[in-house]
Amino acid sequence: MADLSVPATYHARWEEELCSTLAVEAALNALARRASRTLALGTAARARTSTLIVITTDPASDAQADAALRDLSHPHPSRLIRIRLDPSGTAGVRARPAVRCQVEGEPRCPVVLELVELEIRGEAARHLAQTIAPLLDADVPVVLWWVGVLPLTDPSVRELLPFCRQVVIDSATLSGPLLPALLAELDQGRSFADLAWERLGSWRALLTGLADSPLLRAAIATPQQVTVAGGQAESVLLLGWLANRLGWQLGAPHPEGGDAVLPAGTVHGVLRALPSTSVAEVQFAREREVLTVSAEEEGWVQVQLTRAGQLVQERRAPLAHLSLGTLLARVRECFARNREWEAALRRTVALRS
Repeated sequence: MADLSVPATYHARWEEELCSTLAVEAALNALARRASRTLALGTAARARTSTLIVITTDPASDAQADAALRDLSHPHPSRLIRIRLDPSGTAGVRARPAVRCQVEGEPRCPVVLELVELEIRGEAARHLAQTIAPLLDADVPVVLWWVGVLPLTDPSVRELLPFCRQVVIDSATLSGPLLPALLAELDQGRSFADLAWERLGSWRALLTGLADSPLLRAAIATPQQVTVAGGQAESVLLLGWLANRLGWQLGAPHPEGGDAVLPAGTVHGVLRALPSTSVAEVQFAREREVLTVSAEEEGWVQVQLTRAGQLVQERRAPLAHLSLGTLLARVRECFARNREWEAALRRTVALRS
């Protein structure tokens, strides 16, 4: 695994690989004591505020996790458990614990980040909860991020979910039976954080701000057709949010150029597929008026309003782009259920079915 680079005053890694998660706790205790002695700044703070579990299953998810974790700050004492699953390998566990200390505040006290890299193979990978339970504290919130497609119907995942206060997903990667499975977990009170929803945060804030403009308000609030260009999953999620926020009766989205016969008063949803997974353009059309909001170079969008083909207003507006590490930092310590996202997701699932 790639080294997890975070700002550190002191970094110590256990010299030998461990073959059991039961031995990891003792190793972490020894490393923390060594850190305190080396820094000569008193006892390191280890009262963890959270435990983050990051699970990867292939080289692509490894690379995604490494990029996010390099950009992830750790302002509070916490534990990061980085797991590489290999269900097809020879049964066993390989563990390598480490600690990093950042000196914060006055009086100067080292804050410990505990790192545990695990390779879980074979039968142990099919019993995740049992394998990693010794590393979890019932009094410390656990956040799970399964990088890529979270296999919600997998028995080993279902056994692990009750240990987690928050589960980080990317709804853009879910399809087929995984979407109903996600709704079922929501119905049972499970708390999820959606990276796709967070990626759309800049678009939601932008469109909300535009709707406050007297000149643009009618075009956004009462359109006859809304066209979203970009990746299908995020485009439909944005449509679902708009419909809930503005009280639209939204017809099932159809591809651009497709025919749709909808009841009077229903907003036509049109999807224009683009290679990008993110949203690139949103267009609101009513009678002879068209409002187009389209992404330009990174960090900016163009806003253009036309009436009867004549340009009425044109301007540029900022559109923030947040890194994956920043998005992950936003969601890992917020454990409340996001009812606005849940409502948009339910509308999305209905539209995609």
